[in-house]
Amino acid sequence: MSSTITCEACGEVGDANHRFCASCGAPRPEAVAPEPVPPAPVTSPPVTSPPVARPPIAPPPIAPPPIAPPPIAAVNPAAFDAKGFLRSLYDFKFTSLIATKVIRFVYALLVIVYSILAVLTLIACLASKNGVLIFFGFIILPMLYLLYLIMIRIFMEIVIVFFKMGEDVRAIRYSSTGTSSPPAAG
Repeated sequence: MSSTITCEACGEVGDANHRFCASCGAPRPEAVAPEPVPPAPVTSPPVTSPPVARPPIAPPPIAPPPIAPPPIAAVNPAAFDAKGFLRSLYDFKFTSLIATKVIRFVYALLVIVYSILAVLTLIACLASKNGVLIFFGFIILPMLYLLYLIMIRIFMEIVIVFFKMGEDVRAIRYSSTGTSSPPAAG
């Protein structure tokens, strides 16, 4: 379908799709747009349920960097036990502990004593020439020896654990106050 327009300069009627008048050559105003096409009917989808409003998704929070605990190594553990063994024996305030210093010696002494007793008992069983005692010396005695060593070792480890916990608590206490040694008692 062709549309027409009247030229403003000469009044001649001409085709609106041309940019210039065919009669006088004057430029025409903007070309007239063709008749608009009616939009297609919009079909809506079937409504099943009202839409559910969802909360906006927030970005995950940015976690602050982890705070490292104060280094325990900053506290000098030797400062707690700097008195020496003999001075610690006469420390009536118990600021310096000797259990961790002597526990290895006590354990070694007990192993030696148990070993000597086991060997002497085995010799006594063999000297008796009694079948039951020889059986006891070769079968039961080694099992009892190992059982006693295991029990004494576990006991010593429990003692050491308690003293190590005490040292750690003391180190934490003095590191939180900013000192590296116990306060001087007056």
